[in-house]
Amino acid sequence: MASSKRRGIFDRIPIYEWFKESLKYLTESRNYIFFIIFLFLLFISLGFAFPKLFETQLLKIIEDLLKQTKGLGIFEMIGFIIFNNIKSSFFGLFFGLFFGVLPITLIIVNGFLLGFVIHKVVLSEGIFVLWKLFPHGIFEIHAVVISAGIGLRLGLFFLNIRNKSFGIIAFIFSLGCFTFLLTLFSLILSLIYGSMDNFQNAIYLLMQNNGFLMFYLVLLSLFFVISISLGFLVFRKKERISLRKQFLYNLKMALFIFLFIVIPLLVIAGIIEGSLIGLMG
Repeated sequence: MASSKRRGIFDRIPIYEWFKESLKYLTESRNYIFFIIFLFLLFISLGFAFPKLFETQLLKIIEDLLKQTKGLGIFEMIGFIIFNNIKSSFFGLFFGLFFGVLPITLIIVNGFLLGFVIHKVVLSEGIFVLWKLFPHGIFEIHAVVISAGIGLRLGLFFLNIRNKSFGIIAFIFSLGCFTFLLTLFSLILSLIYGSMDNFQNAIYLLMQNNGFLMFYLVLLSLFFVISISLGFLVFRKKERISLRKQFLYNLKMALFIFLFIVIPLLVIAGIIEGSLIGLMG
């Protein structure tokens, strides 16, 4: 009787089926992921070849990271790494909705930063030290690349239809509307603060406030919904219905991949990386 109840629970929550769906969707998204891998490798190479570019900014990022992790024990380090990686992957994946801009930006920054770090490490300790870095990044990099690839697919969903020309027009139109609304909001704020410089300084300070950050995200979401709704007008009614279903399907599969693939990879990465850093001091 008890086993029958357990089977009933798993029938109602088909986790294994969702996991299989996630793997299938991941395979279908391979072109987006391959593009992200290419971009990542390209900017690793650029960071390695041109370490003087943005050196001050990159050293500041590394310095801030070292300050945040200073004095942490092994379990605290593991928790810190897992939380930060999950947060970064979440943003890269679900904020890819905003026309794929954020996942590409994150991959460019992380790739260049990794190339910069590899250059510094090789310069100080030699090329053979790279094998020691391998366990630190193998699971994490897979998770980051997958998140960015799926985020990019979410942001380019207009291009997933058969009529590519209409898809491109809808994408450009929606992106143009979103940019216009965001620029208009920025101009209004800059007029309130007197100048664009004052506005930029004010925004930087306001972004430290969780209340304003939440307001800003809600506003971005509103601009996105308006822009996408206008983009849908490019299509016929039947195509709009099909496209909405495709969009919701992509969103559901992105959630499955985040839960069943990305998070487990990042937990494993955090345990390995945090343990190694803790043991090596």
